[in-house]
Amino acid sequence: MIDQLKSSRATSRGRILDIPAARWAVFESVGPMPGAIQKVWERIYSEWIPATGYQQEEGPQLEVYRLGDISAPDYKCKVWIPIKK
Repeated sequence: MIDQLKSSRATSRGRILDIPAARWAVFESVGPMPGAIQKVWERIYSEWIPATGYQQEEGPQLEVYRLGDISAPDYKCKVWIPIKK
């Protein structure tokens, strides 16, 4: 899945970061951490990037975790990487 994310400023009490606009590839991880997300990263670089012709763009890589039991077999989180053709 490829999404566009526009620059914005966070409004939380934490550190505020400006993330530049980019084209993002978004991958879902399902399963207990950390094994499930490690497998997603491995597949991104060994399968998805070589098969699609996309390259990683300069910028932050994001791991987005939801609240929940990270040891559950159905726990979901996402990996976002900036990409270019």
